[in-house]
Amino acid sequence: MPRLSQIIVLLLLSSSVLGSSILVKAKSVFSKNETSECGQIRTPEVIIVPSNTMKDDDVIILFGQCRSAPANALSGLGDDMRGTRIVMTRSLDNGVSWSPMTFLTERGYSVGAALYDRNSKTIILQYQKFLSANPYENSTLMQVTSTDAGLTFSAARNIQHFIDSCNEATPTKGMVAGAAGSRIQTSSGRLMFSGHNNGAICVWTSDDGGKTYQTGPPIKGDEHSLVELSDGRIYMNGRGQLFSWKGHRTNYFSSDGGRTWSTPSACQIEEPNNFGCDASLTSATIPGMKKKALFFAEPHGPVERISLMLHCSIDDAKTWSSWLEVNPLSVAGYSAMVPLRTNPSTLLVIWEKQPTMLSYAFNVTWCH
Repeated sequence: MPRLSQIIVLLLLSSSVLGSSILVKAKSVFSKNETSECGQIRTPEVIIVPSNTMKDDDVIILFGQCRSAPANALSGLGDDMRGTRIVMTRSLDNGVSWSPMTFLTERGYSVGAALYDRNSKTIILQYQKFLSANPYENSTLMQVTSTDAGLTFSAARNIQHFIDSCNEATPTKGMVAGAAGSRIQTSSGRLMFSGHNNGAICVWTSDDGGKTYQTGPPIKGDEHSLVELSDGRIYMNGRGQLFSWKGHRTNYFSSDGGRTWSTPSACQIEEPNNFGCDASLTSATIPGMKKKALFFAEPHGPVERISLMLHCSIDDAKTWSSWLEVNPLSVAGYSAMVPLRTNPSTLLVIWEKQPTMLSYAFNVTWCH
């Protein structure tokens, strides 16, 4: 059970939170034919790449998983990934329209996570090959790269050996599965990827543009997202069902670039249900503020995955001071967010509304 001090703190923090609800007409990212082919398209991962052909516009690239094609007899719509494929779509108009879906892998590959390395001007995409119905058994971490904004990708490279130490150290000895959620490149240029395994989180980092990776000791947790704070520390926010504060999210902080982490602690933000949901994190510019604010997105619930909720923090995740509820009672699942480079106070949010995903650009001036 939560300690009395934890309960009091959470109640006090919640009492000062301000918010509102809005209705928006979000854009369906995938066509009916594409969702029909996939059954469901899940786990959005979004990056922005400076365009190679247009001076002021960007290429926004969305990765997801084609969850269960009708012709595939192996995989249902659960976590059996043996029939899943990595898919991609691109937008040249800040998410207003999207290109036709393309397949990046054959079946048996899933949980794609991508970063744009601004130093080498390269997309680094990682995903896993699954040979078992259990995603924590018999998987292999792969990496591909692109130097032309996702038009073409390199041959896949097996990088499983870089995270084997995490597999050996986790209590259940199961394999780390890449997870949905936000990954980052820090201000120093460090690439930070991560995954989880039946109650343990593993973070792997690279200081050489993805050629090699190092891991720190696994920490207790589940699906999670990462963001860099204004003072250079790394903040991680994860599902909380493994802790005494179950029903609330979990805070983690790192002062050494993700190599080690603070003791997990209760977060003010509530989960939509007892088993939680993936959530996304990012930072964006608020007009008139000296530093960027943090933004967090997750369905509000309270029982089902409905009512997408955006939260913001202006004090580096100490408190979450305001929220924006989007399309109350409408289905909302996993999400991804990115501030638009040409308009930093606008946040492009993409979220699951099975069988497709929705996208919408939000002005962030509601954050205070």
